[in-house]
Amino acid sequence: MKNKDKMNWNLVNKLRPHNKNETLKHFLVKATTFKILIDNNYFVYSEHQLRKGRVADIFAENKETKIIVEVETKPTKKHNKELIEFYKNETLYIIDTKKISNNIIEMEEEIKFILGM
Repeated sequence: MKNKDKMNWNLVNKLRPHNKNETLKHFLVKATTFKILIDNNYFVYSEHQLRKGRVADIFAENKETKIIVEVETKPTKKHNKELIEFYKNETLYIIDTKKISNNIIEMEEEIKFILGM
């Protein structure tokens, strides 16, 4: 791990809700993504504050790579474009909850496919 000394070990691999208004679907997609990344040997943060005050739904890293996952319940082309521009030098996945199954088994397979895992 490149930045091992910079990791906040009190927050790593702990799933956190966004806020009290987070939809159940958003939380389930985020939790499933969180588990998939941990199962694939990533250190995972949820609701992780990045530069310029931006908070990522999921930030994950391992020895080789860093991944940012944004789970969107009502994505717009404009918002997605802003995310892509902000994270242009990083590996970003945007997951649209409307395109993910409500069946938890299918949800896991769909997210694995999106993440290439």
